[in-house]
Amino acid sequence: MAVASRKEKPPVEAELIKPQHDEREAEESGSPEDRFAAFESITSRLDLTFLPAWALSFRRGDSVSSLSCTVISPPLFGSFNIAYPLHFSDGVKWIVKIPQSGHPKAYDDTIAQALQSEAYTMRLIGRETTIPVPEVITLDPSLEKSLRCPYILMGFIEGKALGEVWHDKVSGLSDVEERRSTALKDIAKAILQLNKFTFTEGGRPEYSNDGRLMRIGAARQFDMHAIMEGTDQDKDTESLPQAYSGLFKKQFSYLLSLWNKKCQRPSDGA
Repeated sequence: MAVASRKEKPPVEAELIKPQHDEREAEESGSPEDRFAAFESITSRLDLTFLPAWALSFRRGDSVSSLSCTVISPPLFGSFNIAYPLHFSDGVKWIVKIPQSGHPKAYDDTIAQALQSEAYTMRLIGRETTIPVPEVITLDPSLEKSLRCPYILMGFIEGKALGEVWHDKVSGLSDVEERRSTALKDIAKAILQLNKFTFTEGGRPEYSNDGRLMRIGAARQFDMHAIMEGTDQDKDTESLPQAYSGLFKKQFSYLLSLWNKKCQRPSDGA
């Protein structure tokens, strides 16, 4: 698959479009400065002017030469990821997602394996079910290739967070209840389809380089207690505390491990 070299001059400028944001949303998610500060190790490595040419290199078809690509700014922020929407002139929308730990001071093989597992699992679900998941265009779990950050490039699916729909205070009660019912039915349908993927152990799916599901490995979890303890004291933490859970033979063992992590305190020496 062709990828534009970083040394090539992009054929289009990285035009930045600033979408409108709801004031309440901005208050709940923190100021833009705070969000950018948390991902400074990523944004300092990423060249936004390179993204349009890079994204266009993955488009196929006779009309590709006439297309342009726009990087939407500011990016979207999650708890552990930063994502840049990419809009093409023919209406196609993609998004590139980069983990917060995707820089040399924090990145390691286990994080790379988790990123690869996430992308291949989305492909598996998209191929084997009707559950709406983004199409994975390509991924790179390395630090030193085209973007200098690990990433998943995928299709962009429009939607709303479940909490926004569930706690809608603008629409009428009957409309809200109908949407809640629809959401629950959709979740139930998805769970029924996911039941086809059953394993003798609980953990993280591991895949071969060509995307074949091989085994179940240890799961990677964020240590939320440690993260919350350090929120106010160290906003410039280079890496996020993580825990690696072993394989679980029974659901009870998995739930017990979560409970034990929840009960742990720094004074326990754990």
